[in-house]
Amino acid sequence: MKFWKVSFYAFIFYLVQNCCSIVIPPVTLTGNKTAIEKQIIGEKTELEKDVWMVSSAKTTTTVANVTEEERESDKAKEVTNKNKHAKLADDYLFTALNILETYNKDLSELKADMVVGENKDGFLSILLNENIQRPEKVEKKIKEKYNPEYEDDLEKGEAYRKLKEVVNEVNKARKLLIESYAERQKAANPKAKIDKKEIALLQKQKLHQAALRGEWIQLDDGSWIRK
Repeated sequence: MKFWKVSFYAFIFYLVQNCCSIVIPPVTLTGNKTAIEKQIIGEKTELEKDVWMVSSAKTTTTVANVTEEERESDKAKEVTNKNKHAKLADDYLFTALNILETYNKDLSELKADMVVGENKDGFLSILLNENIQRPEKVEKKIKEKYNPEYEDDLEKGEAYRKLKEVVNEVNKARKLLIESYAERQKAANPKAKIDKKEIALLQKQKLHQAALRGEWIQLDDGSWIRK
């Protein structure tokens, strides 16, 4: 699998010019990790670094005259707030990992069958009604196996119901990953301005780069291509 890396030069130039100091927050995870967890955590760490550069570049600092007592009180509140955001980040992350682990094999099969693709927003799309060119043999298989008309049929509709379930659940997990990244940044830097759209964009770019050869991805103009 190919791993995508964002170019940081523009952000680094901005930060150097403004004398900002960046400390990337650590990601602490415990316990034995499955293959999918190691993969997602590895990509998560890279993405958090990307988002950290973006959010830190937008951080604004204000200086106020406060008493020592007020500072101690503010410090205690800040620690509590950081812990809250860190816990949320972990909760979102592990929920997402469990979902991705559960549906990883199913998703691979659906992509191989060409009924699921990576859309331009960073989520999965069902390709049954999309204007894409597939081999005739594949089209025939899709019509037989994933026919929406059989959805209510206990046996014939199983594959189509599974298709909808996988797409819905994996998209849910990806939304949770975005929330996890955002909460992690809030925990590390309360003053950082978090833009979830930027996080989603970075995640989309990574997912498109990680797509395997032959899988479908959607361009920004809405058209679909095979990688």
